[in-house]
Amino acid sequence: MEEEVIKLQKCLQDKDEQLCSSTSSTEQYHHELDDLRTHLSFTKAIGEAGEQIDLLQKDVQAREVSQMQLKDKVIRIETDIMDEVAKAFEIAMLRGEIRILSAHSTNKTKNLESQLKKNRRTDHELKKRVLKIEFCL
Repeated sequence: MEEEVIKLQKCLQDKDEQLCSSTSSTEQYHHELDDLRTHLSFTKAIGEAGEQIDLLQKDVQAREVSQMQLKDKVIRIETDIMDEVAKAFEIAMLRGEIRILSAHSTNKTKNLESQLKKNRRTDHELKKRVLKIEFCL
């Protein structure tokens, strides 16, 4: 019977060693599992951060496109304004020239009317002389 007790003790000791080994392995696997969970959590966080970065990059690109379009519009509007200002300046210059030409034309007309009156008087005087000469003859 002692032999059997010794065998059972030995078997119990073997089982105890197996259990300790199994417990140690379980703890090691549990620790590795915790590490993997932590790593998985970090990986998910990195993935989400990557997605957010992608979204932010797309937003930045969209804003850059919008900014370029706005710059183009501003340049077109500035060009239109400069063209209109140049046209307004040209119109003002032409109005000035028209005023000058109008004044010149008015003066010329007055001079011509004055000459016409003088010529009519002279013509009238000449007609009187011709009549006198004819009458005398």
